[in-house]
Amino acid sequence: MKFLSTLWGVTILAATMCAADIVTKSGEVFKNYQILGGNEVRIVVSHDGGDSVVLVEDWPDDRRDELPGQKPEEEAAPEPEPEPVVEFKVPPRILTMADGREYREYQISGTSADGVVVIHESGMATIPVEEWPQDKLQEIVPYLEEIQSLKKEQEAAKEKEEEVLLARYAGRFAKSTNGRVYDLGAGAPSVPGQAVPVTGILEKSGTGAVVKVPVEGYSSGDAMTPAQRVQYTVSIRIEKADFPKEMYGKNTTVGVLLLQQTGAAEYQAEQLKPLEQEELLQFLRQYRIGR
Repeated sequence: MKFLSTLWGVTILAATMCAADIVTKSGEVFKNYQILGGNEVRIVVSHDGGDSVVLVEDWPDDRRDELPGQKPEEEAAPEPEPEPVVEFKVPPRILTMADGREYREYQISGTSADGVVVIHESGMATIPVEEWPQDKLQEIVPYLEEIQSLKKEQEAAKEKEEEVLLARYAGRFAKSTNGRVYDLGAGAPSVPGQAVPVTGILEKSGTGAVVKVPVEGYSSGDAMTPAQRVQYTVSIRIEKADFPKEMYGKNTTVGVLLLQQTGAAEYQAEQLKPLEQEELLQFLRQYRIGR
C-alpha cells in the first residue's frame, strides 16, 4: 500500500464500498472489489485477491459512474429548430418623370453640366435638375453645387469658343434676300453667281444704280488679228438701291453683291447682308465650321 500511495500522489482516495464482483473489458474478474482511488488514466482496486491497477479504458462502461472524478455522460441537448426564414421583398427603385418616362432600378452615378447622370436597368441617362421629380429632390441636393460649377465652366468655355469663331469669320458670310448664305472668302466680279465686294464708279440709274467696274481681258482675235489684251468696263446694275448722294460719280465700294450676268459686259447685282453675330454663330454650328 505504501507503493500505491506514492504512485498516485495527489490522487483523491475515494474508497467505494462495493460488495459485488466486476469483470473488466479485458476479462479480469475482481470479487468483492473496492475502488481505492485513481486518476483519469488508472484506478486502484482492492479485491479478494489483493490490490490491482486497472486502466480506466478497461473499466466496464456501465460502471463508469463508480470511478473517481467521473461524471455520467449527460444527454446532449436537442438542437434548437431553425427559425423560419422570412423573405422580404425590396420594392423596385423607380424614377418617374413628368412625361411618364420611367427609369427602373436607377442609381445616381455622377454629374455633368447638363444635370444628374443615372444608370438604370436599360442603360444610362442624364436628367436636367429642373426635370427631376419633386418627390425625390432630396436625393440630388448633395450634387446641386457641383452641377452649377460644371455649368459655369461650360458656359465660360462656350463664350471663349464663340469669341474665337467671331474673330475668325466676322464679315465672311452674307445672306441674300432669298435666304441663301454665301461665303465671301474669295471671288472676282466677272464670275456669274459669285458673291463679292464690288468697287467702281457709282451712277444713279432709275430706281437703282449702276456700278461701272474696269475689267481687263483679251479680245477674241481672228486669223488676221491676233488676240490682244484689252480693257473694258463692266456695268453692274443694282435694282432698287438708294445710295447717299455723295457716293455717286465716285469710285466706291458698293458693299457685297451677288452677280448675275445679263449681257456681254453687263451684270445685275443683288446686295447681300452680312450675317449678324447670332446668325453667324448659328450658321457656323449648323455646318460645324471652324471645329
